This record gives sequence, C-alpha cells and structure tokens, in this order.
Amino acid sequence: MKELLIKLISLVLIFFIIVYSLYLYSKSQTSLIEESKKLLFEREVNNVLNKVLQCLEANETYEGLTVISYSKLKEYKDLEIEPKCAKAFGIDYYVEIEQKNITLSSYSGFGAFCGFAWILDTNGFASRVAASGIELGRHYTAPNGIGTNPSRTAVDKYGNVWIGNRGSNLLIKIGLYENNQCKGHRTSKDLNRNGKIENFEMVDFNEDDCILEKIYLEGGRNVRAVCADLEGNIYAGLWEGKKFYKINGTTGKIIKEWDLPSNPYGCVADKNNKIWISTINNGPILVIENDNIVYPEPSNILTYGIWRCYNEDCVVFTGWDSGNVYKFNTTTKKLIWEKYIGGALRGIVVDKEENIYVVDSNGRIIKLDKNGNIIKTISGICGTPTGASIDACNNIWITCFDGNVILVDEDLRIKNKFKIPGTHYQYSDFTGYLTHADIKIGFPEKKIETEEFKISFGIRNITEIAEKAPRIVKYKTTISIPIVIKYNETVKNFGELRLFAITGELQELKDFIEEFCSKDITSASKRFYLTYDYKIKEGNKICLDEYCWFIDCSYEVEEKDIKMGEKVIKLVKKGDEIEISE
Repeated sequence: MKELLIKLISLVLIFFIIVYSLYLYSKSQTSLIEESKKLLFEREVNNVLNKVLQCLEANETYEGLTVISYSKLKEYKDLEIEPKCAKAFGIDYYVEIEQKNITLSSYSGFGAFCGFAWILDTNGFASRVAASGIELGRHYTAPNGIGTNPSRTAVDKYGNVWIGNRGSNLLIKIGLYENNQCKGHRTSKDLNRNGKIENFEMVDFNEDDCILEKIYLEGGRNVRAVCADLEGNIYAGLWEGKKFYKINGTTGKIIKEWDLPSNPYGCVADKNNKIWISTINNGPILVIENDNIVYPEPSNILTYGIWRCYNEDCVVFTGWDSGNVYKFNTTTKKLIWEKYIGGALRGIVVDKEENIYVVDSNGRIIKLDKNGNIIKTISGICGTPTGASIDACNNIWITCFDGNVILVDEDLRIKNKFKIPGTHYQYSDFTGYLTHADIKIGFPEKKIETEEFKISFGIRNITEIAEKAPRIVKYKTTISIPIVIKYNETVKNFGELRLFAITGELQELKDFIEEFCSKDITSASKRFYLTYDYKIKEGNKICLDEYCWFIDCSYEVEEKDIKMGEKVIKLVKKGDEIEISE
C-alpha cells in the first residue's frame, strides 16, 4: 500500500512538471511572438516615418535648407499626416500628436545660457556673439580706405549697436539681424553652423544690409566717447577737435553739437538723462544737463571707464593708472567716495544690487560693494583685460587684448571662456544693459514660447491583435521631431529637419553631465540607450553631427566619441576635468 501511494504521488508530480513545462514553453513562444510582432511593427513605423519625411506636403525649403513646415506640422493632428501621404503608407495605424509648450533659449541648435554682446576687433570688425561663444555674425566697421580701429560702443534699446572708429571720424549703426532690424538679408551669417563667421560668410561693408547708419562727424577725428540715453538718442565725441554730438537714434540726424573744454574719452547717460563724460588726462569731467555743460565736484581727476548705477542716483568711474575708483552723486554732482585698489583700471559695471565690478590691465577682476569695500578679487583671467559689460542675466562680460572673452557670475566664478578673432579693446556698454535692450537671443526675460510635437504611431485595430495574442494590448512607438526656432521673428516658424528616434537623447546626456558637475561627488554612472553617435567637443559642447549644445559646467569635460547602443556611461572628476568612460 505504501509503495502504491509513493508511485501515485510520483505520477502526479511528473504530471504537474510536464504541465508546468508546457506552460513555460507556451509562455515563451507567446513572448517570442509578441516580440517578433513588436519588431515588425517598429520596422513598419520606420517605413512610415521615412514616408513622412519624404512627403512634399510636409517639407519646405528655406535658405537652402529642407525644413518641416511648422504650420503644416500642426495640421497633422487633424489630417493624420495628410491624406495624400497617408495613402502610400500601406499599414493600418493611428497617429497621436502630443503638443506641449516649451521655451527655447538657444540659437539654431547651439545651446546658450542667457546673454548676448557685440564684440569689437580693433582691426575693423564687430561680432554679434551669444554667451555660449557662438559667433552669430561679423561686420566690417568702415569701407575700404577709411580708418577703423573700433573701440567705443552703445547698444540701443532694440539691440542695434553704435560704434565709433578711432581711426577716423566715422560713427556707424549696425542692426541686430536676429531682431529683424536690418534692411534686408544680405549680411554675414553662420551658414555652415560651425559657431564662427569665416571669410566666405562675410559681406562687404557697402553691401551689408545691417549697416544702417554711416555718420561722418565734422570737426576732427578719433571717435572715442559713444553712449545712448533712455529716450533713444545717441551721443558721440571726437577726441581730436573736442567735439560732442547728440544724434537721433532712429533717423541718424545730428540734433545738437558742443565744443568741449576737454577731450571726450567715454560717456554714459544717468537715470535722468544727464550725460557724463570721462576725459582722462586729469579732466575736467563734464556733465551735459539741459544742453548745457556743467562740472561736477571735483572735476579735475583722471577718469577712464564709466557706468551708471542701477537704482541709485550715481555714476562710477575708473581712474586708469591712478588705481582709483570714483562714485559721484548725479543729483548733487558731487563725489560720494573714492577707493584706491591699485593697478591700471579700465572697464567698470554695476549690477542690480549696486555692486561694482572693475577690470585691471594686469589680469584682475575686482568686485566692490556700493560703499567701495572690496568683496572679492580674481587674477590671471586673460592677457590684458580691457572691457566690461553686464547682461540682463547678470553675466559679467570681460574682453581682452589676446582675443579672449570671459563670462563670470556675480561671485566671479568663470561661466564661459572663448575666443573671438582679433584684439578686443572696448569698455563701454556692449550688451544693451544700460538701455534695457529688447534682445531676443537667450534672455530668459524674453522667452520665446513654441511647441514641441511628439508623433506617436500605433496599430489601429487593437481588437484584432488581442484575438491573436491576448497579452498584447497595442504596439506604440514614439518619435520626437524637435523644432529649433530661429530668433528672427520673420522666420521663427521654421524648424530644422532633425529626427530623434528616442525623445531627448541629447538633452538627457547633457542633463546627466550638468547634474554631476553641480554636485559635490567624484563619480557617477547611468545607463543609456543611444540611437545615434555623439561627440563631446572642445569647449564643453555635446554634438550630434553639427548640432551642438553647450554643457554648463565649470569643469572641462573630456573630448569623447560616444557610440550608439546600450551602455553605461561613467563620469569621474579629476582635478578640474571630468573624464568619461563607457
């Protein structure tokens, strides 16, 4: 009896083992079928996608580029990728369009933290530059045969720049192309999108549609002082001849001129539109108030760089090789304080908290509080810093003789450093900060809202699939087409034809590195599923082909080729660098 019971139990166990094995086999076969169907569907989706991109109704040509029509893309939601195209697809699918508002703060695929500036080259060029280091445009500052050596700038409230040429009596106005303020489209552009303007991309001075005014000031030469008031007027001074002019910033017509008792070297409009003029060589400093020339107390001091306080009724000066910084009350026109900090002091700016930043030819940046107390100093930033300006996001811009441009934050931490060709000698406002310029390149206060479209493909007949494979609810693949908006308002509805099979791969890599950079850790790793090859390039740029974003990180990120596929990417901080391994 006992032996019979054991045999019975054994048979039952064998039976259950066989049944369970059959179940596992059936399940694995079902899983293989599901996976096979999914792969088949994804291939079909890719076929659909290729047809979408080839569909003439969806494509347009702009400036030689094939682009997806932004307006027609919006119609996809109702038209299901347009009836004419849909007929050719040959599979029974559905399309879902997910739209979400996003804010773009980069230029044509190049990442940029907030900021924009006009950078001068004493050899006769002016560049439009984004804070990422991308050179958007480059212009001649005078025609052939006319002296250049540009130095002084004023940016009006629209972002146009007024430039004085020290080599002649020519004052010019250059329009900001990205704000649609040029006369036409003949101007220098980054046609090959490599982030710099090359010779073949330049346009002759007399043919450049962005050269809006050419004013030859009479009575001397060497245009040094240039500034703008809050009403849109421009002021310019001739060093030789001691002449000073008030110009209508819209028409370019000279409104008034003065004969000065000293040579104009720089100028700034205070908050009440009185014009303060620095004159170097121990003055006298001058103020133009109600069209009359008056003198502050004291006036016979050596002054060089000049800037307006943010809210206070004051202006500040640097004293060149006297090593002094001066602060004057603009109502009483009397000296509030002077501070000796040594060195050869050039550019000076004031932030929203009334802190003062001064650059020294010996390589220093000095930060002072509103009372003249030194908060912080850094040294050795470049070869002979000259100019300083500040943008709407409190980036402090420093220009240097050696071609470097440096951006620091309010704590004097370097945010970016790059080279723009030439020798940079400038110290007046070159960002539009003093005129509250309405510049649509990278400023968060001027956000450009657009929509990101995610196109999802799925099989329409879910019931039919469910009958064949009950575990399959539906197949669905999401493909994102990011729209890269140009900042020129007239063409902002065009986007690059760039397809990502997985939403946001480039952004995901960038975010991973930036998050690691910002944390007090020495290593980190993360798994990625990459469908494209990527490159980390010099200057902390992460790129897909020539489509690059700037990695906002104080460390130098190792140059690296990252190949497509599933992998774990590891980051390690070593000294001031981040090493990358797979």
